[in-house]
Amino acid sequence: MNNILDFADVIDCLHNTPKYSNNGFPIVRVEDIKNSFLDLNSCLKVDEKTCDFQNRKYIPKMGDIIITRVGSFGMLSYVNSNQKFCLGQNVAIISPKKYGKFIYYYLQSPYVQKIIHGNSGGSSYKSLSLDMIKKIPVNVLNKNYKKIGDMLYEIDSKIDINKKIIKNIESLLETIYYYWFVDFNFPKENGESYKNSGGELEWNEVLKMSVPRGWKTEKLCDVLMKKNDCINSKEAKNLFYTPIDCIDGHSISFYRTVDSSKANSSLIKYNHKDIIFGSMRPYFHRVSICPFEGVTRTTAF
Repeated sequence: MNNILDFADVIDCLHNTPKYSNNGFPIVRVEDIKNSFLDLNSCLKVDEKTCDFQNRKYIPKMGDIIITRVGSFGMLSYVNSNQKFCLGQNVAIISPKKYGKFIYYYLQSPYVQKIIHGNSGGSSYKSLSLDMIKKIPVNVLNKNYKKIGDMLYEIDSKIDINKKIIKNIESLLETIYYYWFVDFNFPKENGESYKNSGGELEWNEVLKMSVPRGWKTEKLCDVLMKKNDCINSKEAKNLFYTPIDCIDGHSISFYRTVDSSKANSSLIKYNHKDIIFGSMRPYFHRVSICPFEGVTRTTAF
């Protein structure tokens, strides 16, 4: 049976904590590894001298795989850019000699993750040693490594692009919200921005701030209709049942919704574009606009 060393070199990081900087080059730590392509945008930074010092044993390159060794060990990221960066503590690099993309996905498989977490050591907290990484077996009957790796990489690349598009749209929506409802520069009939073109403001005693003239304050319950009509699971046949934990902040996870026949409590029917929100702890902060017709539990709407 082969092991990782037949496919890649395993390189440890330096075991030190460098001084961080406001500008410079990203330094990748355990919290930056998220079983996805490596995202350097949220990493802390170090200056060039520190970055070169951290890389004196090995310079990370495109195609490398970074694995966490302490705490949340066994997490992986694939380096898919040539941007310069260095490693912090408690991570290691798996530098493929061949079939790098396949090795990246193989290491994330339930089979390998079970091996990793079943052989972890450490007294006060679990960790993954370099020797354990080197001994990970590569036990695959289908030897078409390149084809498998390329196919999975292509799928992940499309997912990554979609995530970036969604993130840009969310950033744009946030900008529009603040521009309209905080800065009060929503467009008037002639297209000019309200406040910047001399739009009148007046003091609102409830909000304790100035708002555009003519705006008023009302309770949410006075402008929205709260649904109280319950139905049972038989009446909800062929409708999606959406438990509140399927709502991740502001969107519904389609792949986690289930058939309404599996619901075991009173339900409320919702329509397309209804607003669904959690009204009990720990879900009260979850809000979403419904993308389809379905049902949810009464405690969640």
